[in-house]
Amino acid sequence: MKIDFNYTINHSREKVFDALKEFEHYNLWWPNKFKVAYINLDGIDQLYLSPIIGVVIVWKLEIQKQELKTTYIKGPVEGFGRWYIDNETANSCVLHYDIEVRSKNLFWKALLIPSLFRRMHVKHMEELFESLNNYLETKKD
Repeated sequence: MKIDFNYTINHSREKVFDALKEFEHYNLWWPNKFKVAYINLDGIDQLYLSPIIGVVIVWKLEIQKQELKTTYIKGPVEGFGRWYIDNETANSCVLHYDIEVRSKNLFWKALLIPSLFRRMHVKHMEELFESLNNYLETKKD
């Protein structure tokens, strides 16, 4: 299943990308309902998140060529994602997010109906990017 989403952030590419690179500060701008925690385990940057009660997803985080790459290493789905920025103007840029995932087993495949999963995921990402935008408003340059 592929999902892509983009959101206009009212800050420069540099400021947005700096926030994306600061894995240890994600808890400052991710909405509380996602329950995120960053850990560096044996040199591997990981983000633990719980978008739904009782479900834990773990991402491996990597910065490559001005993109944030995420690999799903634990949870009900497997796959990867990327976050990248373009269309920069003087006061804004567009943050893109795309993922390609699949359910790990028949139980999750039955629960993660593609249209419902897509709708829920896009809603979560919209909240997340809005929260990032608000966080950057309060962050000193």
